[in-house]
Amino acid sequence: MKKNIILFALLLTLTMIAACGENETTSNSSGNDNGGDDSGETFEMILSSEVPESHFKSKLMKEFAEKIEKRTDGGIKTEFFPAGQLYSDIDALQSIGTGAVHSVWPVSVQLESFNSAYGLTSLPFGLTDENMLDPEYRSNLMNILTPLVEPNGMEVAGLLRTTDALFISQNEEMKSLEDLKGMKIRMTGGKWLLEMAKQIDASAIGLPASEMSTALSQGTIDAVYSSPSGWDTILGTSVPYGYYVPGLNILTYSIVLDKEWMASLPQDYQEEIYKLIDELSANQWQESIDTDKALMEKLEEDGATIHTEAKDNIEILKEEMQPVYDAFESEFPDIYSQFQELNK
Repeated sequence: MKKNIILFALLLTLTMIAACGENETTSNSSGNDNGGDDSGETFEMILSSEVPESHFKSKLMKEFAEKIEKRTDGGIKTEFFPAGQLYSDIDALQSIGTGAVHSVWPVSVQLESFNSAYGLTSLPFGLTDENMLDPEYRSNLMNILTPLVEPNGMEVAGLLRTTDALFISQNEEMKSLEDLKGMKIRMTGGKWLLEMAKQIDASAIGLPASEMSTALSQGTIDAVYSSPSGWDTILGTSVPYGYYVPGLNILTYSIVLDKEWMASLPQDYQEEIYKLIDELSANQWQESIDTDKALMEKLEEDGATIHTEAKDNIEILKEEMQPVYDAFESEFPDIYSQFQELNK
């Protein structure tokens, strides 16, 4: 009888041990189902944008946030703050590395405040649509841009296309850069865009977009350097004249990541982020080209007169911009050499 009791107790103990092991396995399995990497860890990603959710940049950031959560099975949990709810873009850039924000997509010129060499993105004819649609070129360009802001804890993962800007005037019909000489032109940009203005012998005037129409009608400025979208939505065809030099200055946003935060992620998460950014930026670049073209056609149909510089003259205009390139090269010889090599 005593032997039977001991045997029963032994069997009961083994059964309880097996049950505990089963519960532990079930618990671990349940943890992995909640997303994250193999360890079950999740990573917070905070994105900040100063423009409203209706703006194309904020829409794209929201799309990125939703897709990266799906692609990492919830391993990356995103929070997106549009319309300056968290920071202005420049303040967000200054907060990179603090953990308060992990990604911000500012106008590229804002990064010149961290390193003036970042102005290579604003050099006349520096960026081209053809090059930026080439995946290898994009990757190599990021390898030039990231080291410029790396000391500030930033990494540049891509560029978005804002527009291929054109000159717009209310009273002056423009057919060449010569026609811009002596003009007061509303331009928003950094040092190297202003160098371009000097080279065409024009005066660059800083002015909010909301004041462009009034300034033109009052003669405070003679022209604006803006996008087809800005012309269509802010100025309208009551401002009838445009002059377009294809590729003279393609304005961009930069997709900036917190470099240290990126390095803390599992390798497969990092790869998903880079891959998704490249996909979204490549698609957006082509969409922006198509949008600019469609809007310029619409403006002409609505009565605007747009003179487009002949392709045969572009190389001549590049030569005329040589002093701008020389000034950049003098200040940043190594960066300029890398950029020239990339553009061969």
